[in-house]
Amino acid sequence: LEVEGEIPTFRGVGVLLREAIANYISNAIKYTPNGGRIEVRVRYAPPAIRIEVADDGIGLKEEDRQRLFREFVRIRQQGKPVAKVQGTGLGLTIVKRIIEAHGGLIGVESEPEKGSTFWIDLVVDREHEAGADPVWNR
Repeated sequence: LEVEGEIPTFRGVGVLLREAIANYISNAIKYTPNGGRIEVRVRYAPPAIRIEVADDGIGLKEEDRQRLFREFVRIRQQGKPVAKVQGTGLGLTIVKRIIEAHGGLIGVESEPEKGSTFWIDLVVDREHEAGADPVWNR
């Protein structure tokens, strides 16, 4: 875990935001072979808090990245140690809906054999920031 600088308070539904981040982490674990590295990074780049889950796993081709956040999409890479990973193909769609409901954005950067970085941007409402309870404590 790497937290860069001061992170402002973000108002949102804590249980849903935790679910979104946990999904990214769970996917990183599934698609990173044993001995790999997974990092969670958080930083504030006004006006948004960026949360990244990066791994040095199998990575994705461009055409696969474009389909990732659609319902029931499962990317299979034959011959890879993770080719038999189970799932419904709904996890990233749920993440997308949660983050968009919070006014945020999601995305991924990836390269085959070099890993992936899945990110979330949550825009901070500076007007209400001072009196807000940190979302992580709910």
